[in-house]
Amino acid sequence: VILIEALDWVLPRLFDKESSMFIAEDMKVNGIEVLTGEKAIEIKGTDKVEGIVTDKRKISCDMLIISVGMRANVDLARKACIEIGKLGGIRVNEFMQTNNQDIYACGDCAETKNVITGLDCLNQLWCNGKQQGDIVAYNILGKKKKYPGSESLMAIHAFNIYGMSIGQTETELRLRKQSEIEVLFLSFQLSSIKFKFNYIFKLVNHFHPDRKHISPHNFHLFWKLYICFHKIIRYKNLSLIHI
Repeated sequence: VILIEALDWVLPRLFDKESSMFIAEDMKVNGIEVLTGEKAIEIKGTDKVEGIVTDKRKISCDMLIISVGMRANVDLARKACIEIGKLGGIRVNEFMQTNNQDIYACGDCAETKNVITGLDCLNQLWCNGKQQGDIVAYNILGKKKKYPGSESLMAIHAFNIYGMSIGQTETELRLRKQSEIEVLFLSFQLSSIKFKFNYIFKLVNHFHPDRKHISPHNFHLFWKLYICFHKIIRYKNLSLIHI
């Protein structure tokens, strides 16, 4: 099995480079060849896949899995003259209303604000969609509620590593240059009679540009981290949590 990633490390939207190295190494130990910084440019074969050509080599294969993300289906919204955001989702306000105040949008098609950066985002996760649906229901019933914004929360299981990413990566925040950033690594071990647990935490602390204190949203993330910690300790192996 060969994994090809166009960027410089695996899972770049979830983890920074030093965090993703743990996952990449675990993949290699379990027989997966990891190729980063390499782009697929051609698929070989007519009736079936016979290989792939990258910008660095040719690889023979009989199966190919492509993961290139998702695009919101907004055809119906366009026909209804609903405004589409610059990211391709249906633009909504804090009440999940479109430019037609009687029409709401929520879920994967809705373009909302990132709860940390305040920028437009398409955060297509079920937890965000569920919360947006609740907000829409309250507002339709006349009980005004605001949607605080979407957040990124993903979990993966790669052989011997259970990883979780909450919020933005250091790389993304630094590229946006919106706030001061402080990075903290924590590493500790918990032992029981049967198992030994190794934990590595990377905390990217995001400050408001106008005052030197922790972003209020990070307290919300800390609470989620506490919940995640108690859920994840049932596993035996290395756990990587990145917030």
